[in-house]
Amino acid sequence: MSLVKSCIIVGAGEFDGLKSEHESKFIIAVDGGYDSLKKIGVTPDLIVGDCDSIEALPDNIEVVRYPAEKNQSDLELAVGEAIKRGFVSFYIYGALGKRFDHSLASMAVLTGISQKGLNARLIGTASSLCEATAVTNSKLVFEAGSSGTISIFPAGEKAEGVSLQGLKYQLDNAVLHCHETVGLSNEFTGEEAVIEVKSGTLIIILQNM
Repeated sequence: MSLVKSCIIVGAGEFDGLKSEHESKFIIAVDGGYDSLKKIGVTPDLIVGDCDSIEALPDNIEVVRYPAEKNQSDLELAVGEAIKRGFVSFYIYGALGKRFDHSLASMAVLTGISQKGLNARLIGTASSLCEATAVTNSKLVFEAGSSGTISIFPAGEKAEGVSLQGLKYQLDNAVLHCHETVGLSNEFTGEEAVIEVKSGTLIIILQNM
């Protein structure tokens, strides 16, 4: 069985360190994410962005630089660069919390990753206890023993054929609309939990995991 090729991407948002199991992976710093990594003594393998938030660019790290005026966020460009290099799974830090508009943009990037058939998780800070992921036309399984609060929202106008099993509040082949909050604040029960969507993309927010 081949191993999934995963990498770490660190943005310029709120950040308080990498999980220990991620420190040995290929690390991409997104613009000011380089300074966040530098503060904790971690050297990235690659820097991507317009570099307008970096105090001083290093000489010994590969840099893919873009102009400041562009149509894509630095995070989206970094994900695109990672995909070019063969990565299919992404753990993204520093992409939540600092600015609400940037957090929404990060959710858009997360949706795009899922719709390409790839996997990503946005990891918040220790104080926020929040993570986010997405699933498109497929299912996502959480192992038995998972705990915390889980909220599910459609990315787009609606998501069809949504089924939730093993959670406190269950659904069977439902349609979720962007103007409704039916997926807010569900809970793990300790059983294996399965989230399935037959048509569309679901954004999944995990709290207190």
